[in-house]
Amino acid sequence: MALHQIPILTFQPQISKGHDFVRGFAVSETSRVENFDVFEADRIRNLGSYAWDDAMVETTPERFIQFAEQSLLPGIKEDRQSWESKKRLLCTQLYYLVATRLSDKTIVDSLSNSSAASRKRKALWNKLKERGWARIVLGHRKKGYLTRIYATDELLKQLIGNESVLSHEPVLVRGSELSSQNGIPIVSGHTGKFDPHTGRHLSKEQREKPLLFPGVGDPDRTKVEMCEMTLEDINDLNRQHIWQIRHPLGFTLNPSVTLRQIHIGAWGRSCRIYTFGPLSAQGFPREYRRTMTIDGEPTIELDFHCMHPRMLYHSLGHDVTGDLYDWHKVFPRFASSSDGNLEKCTAVRHFLKTSLNICFHTVSRYAATEAIKKHLRTSASFGENWLQQLMKKIEELTVPEFLNRLEQEHSHIRCRFYRNVGMDLMTHEASIMLATLYEMISSGRPALGIHDGLICRERDADFAYDVMKRSYEARFPGFTPRIRRVSYEYPESP
Repeated sequence: MALHQIPILTFQPQISKGHDFVRGFAVSETSRVENFDVFEADRIRNLGSYAWDDAMVETTPERFIQFAEQSLLPGIKEDRQSWESKKRLLCTQLYYLVATRLSDKTIVDSLSNSSAASRKRKALWNKLKERGWARIVLGHRKKGYLTRIYATDELLKQLIGNESVLSHEPVLVRGSELSSQNGIPIVSGHTGKFDPHTGRHLSKEQREKPLLFPGVGDPDRTKVEMCEMTLEDINDLNRQHIWQIRHPLGFTLNPSVTLRQIHIGAWGRSCRIYTFGPLSAQGFPREYRRTMTIDGEPTIELDFHCMHPRMLYHSLGHDVTGDLYDWHKVFPRFASSSDGNLEKCTAVRHFLKTSLNICFHTVSRYAATEAIKKHLRTSASFGENWLQQLMKKIEELTVPEFLNRLEQEHSHIRCRFYRNVGMDLMTHEASIMLATLYEMISSGRPALGIHDGLICRERDADFAYDVMKRSYEARFPGFTPRIRRVSYEYPESP
């Protein structure tokens, strides 16, 4: 298929409103005062987050530490007698503060006084706040909010012209070598949150515990080692090229494109492929990724459209066309009364997509009902309660009634709802994407996996389309996927 024949999947860029853009920075009127208003606090609470981990201290790039010690730390007032023991931690806090802001996220930290380590971090976060480099949005136990720390524009301005100190590609090792050296495994596994056999919740003590690397002679070991070798080849070729993102604030960033694979519940289960770290290429918003270049060449993002529900239909022998997240029959009153607001239509489609995925990842109708209720309570689309108004006032629907409509709309696959089939779909997705990426790099073409899609050079788009199609058809013989080119100018379209 030629590039111009690939249909376009589009997304609405998230542009902040009510800001003055000065030298590329969005400066809110409320950000000029120490106690910024509740709307700014809610905006920060609703951003993605990066949880603090003490291991971050060991993964902070040395180049950034040297830069911070020379250019940033002199501006921090601190007792010099205890300064040496705090410098490394403060450099780490600054690095992750900047990196998470540039990927449109925040840091989550408890800021409690429960231990000496947390008290030390809390004191340093407050130092950064006093310097005007951090905003602290306190958590709320009853509402379930966690305390978030967010970099200010003033801190980002200190990095202008020095973006290169943020670059970091982690060094990965094979699981069989971890016993003899420290490092991050290129393929790892953990128990997850559910028992892979029953689908029931694991106890807190059992959740997300590392899976033991398969021993010699274990059939799983051969499979894991094949995944390791494949990912090493993909990473080696991608690292030979220069990947860059042009950030809206004017920075030119080198996102991390190193991939690793995480198996959940058991070896060979789920096994999605991830980039990682605060400047992970996958972690940047879609509207930022559109600026990505490879060796200065423009890129294109191709996406398996509605991949998970489509795979479920195909696995049960049913072919299907069109947008599987179409909401018009599920929300007929909104469809007939909608004023054509594309942003609201996109939000409704996203809600239906989220709800369908909840049906795939829960083990009972009751669990799905509770998960959707929680999503409705915490959603911030067009005001805190807009989706609840959609359900209660426009459609006059309870969540169980909404699930009835979903089951009716997807009658061919409703037999697999509430059976935690989502983990199996993630396994299919991972196998298809790993095969796709390996064929791309085997032909000398750099390509980065974005879960159920990939980014490649524009000139490689036709080749990538054919590879994605073949990889899918090898997994589901007799069925053809729907592949779309991703654009970022308008909301999603069917």
